[in-house]
Amino acid sequence: MVWRGAEVILERDRPHQCSPEVKNVPVEQRDPRQTVKAVTLGVAAVGAAVGFLLLVLWFTDRGAVEIALGDDTFEAGRIDIIAEEIRTRGPIKYADLIGGRQNIILQHLGDDDEVGWYAFDLIRPGQPDECQLEWNFDAEVFQDTCDGTVVAATGDGQPSYPVEIEDGRISIDFRATEDV
Repeated sequence: MVWRGAEVILERDRPHQCSPEVKNVPVEQRDPRQTVKAVTLGVAAVGAAVGFLLLVLWFTDRGAVEIALGDDTFEAGRIDIIAEEIRTRGPIKYADLIGGRQNIILQHLGDDDEVGWYAFDLIRPGQPDECQLEWNFDAEVFQDTCDGTVVAATGDGQPSYPVEIEDGRISIDFRATEDV
């Protein structure tokens, strides 16, 4: 039942949607060529994606493609700025530099900015990630935050990385660790 002002119209009295009293509603007609074009484009896109995937797999399997995420070296910046920062605030911690467990400390000891650089792991071998080395300004050593183990200012006993100075800039090479 539908109320329309003072008039009551019963549902049985209303025209049914399929009754001839309802006007014909136009239905969109599409050109069949557009459908063929859309399907052809979709098939071509899927084919191109599969072809690209097979090509990548083929080159990877042959050893011709080496996937490398991130650089093997880290360019830390100008040695004069970094050395002054370390003298003022202590060694610099760098978190996860190359997409793995490469949390390191960059340390500088001495007055000559060209020498006395050390780069080594922030976390002692076998320790969980939350057990990091913290710089003790008074004692001028590092201490493990979990068990208090003391590590020398040079990082002796830690996995370390070669530091290169070139044209007043410092870089750390992660391709090879130095013997601990």
